[in-house]
Amino acid sequence: MSRRRDARVPGPVGAMAAFFLKDLRVSKLFLLGLVPVYLAFAAALFSMTPLYVPFNLLIIAFCAASVAAVDDNYKAHAVFCSLPLSRRSVVWGRYFSSFAIVLIGAALCYGYGRLLNAVTEPVGVVDGVVMLNRGMPVLLGASLLLLSVFLPFYFRFGILRGAVFFGLAALAGAVVFVGIRALSQPLDAAIRRVGGVWEGLLAGLAAARNGLGPAAFWTAAVAVAAGLATLSIFLSVRYYRKREL
Repeated sequence: MSRRRDARVPGPVGAMAAFFLKDLRVSKLFLLGLVPVYLAFAAALFSMTPLYVPFNLLIIAFCAASVAAVDDNYKAHAVFCSLPLSRRSVVWGRYFSSFAIVLIGAALCYGYGRLLNAVTEPVGVVDGVVMLNRGMPVLLGASLLLLSVFLPFYFRFGILRGAVFFGLAALAGAVVFVGIRALSQPLDAAIRRVGGVWEGLLAGLAAARNGLGPAAFWTAAVAVAAGLATLSIFLSVRYYRKREL
């Protein structure tokens, strides 16, 4: 009997996949209910081209955080903790599930955007396909950045307190950004010239890519993302091991 039970215990990859499938089962009603709302709002915002990708960024981050909240509400992750799995495996499962939701959401965002671009008349000076090609790397990077910062708060404090402390940290970061921007007139003028913070961010990344070259730029971007994700996972594992369930 003990050998059969041990055989049923998933390995690291199996545990991450099982965690993701568990999230889909637990949150399926929420995700299905969100689909028609997303389709309607995204179609309306696509005519205002610069807002489409930032809107999808908010939706994807909201979905990943909400799935974690539903899981926390039903204590579904506690089932995994009752198995002969380490806390580290549970953390890896949450990261895998959250990042998978981001990747799936980004693919749906891009596919739906291409569909809308094919069936609607372009509005404004920015072509829909150009906007998608420019905005998708930023959407992926920003989504993964938000999750990498949020998840250590989640594992340290739980979903509600973690969201509060994460919001306070984000607010503090916004205050610092606004302060730096207020002290830097050239930066502020550049942001106004390109039509807003989002376009300014895209322009800044394009300038960095042209200055470094595509290979060096993407190598640096992947290295920074990997380093941030590694630090985030390390902190989450450390916090979750000390947390009472």
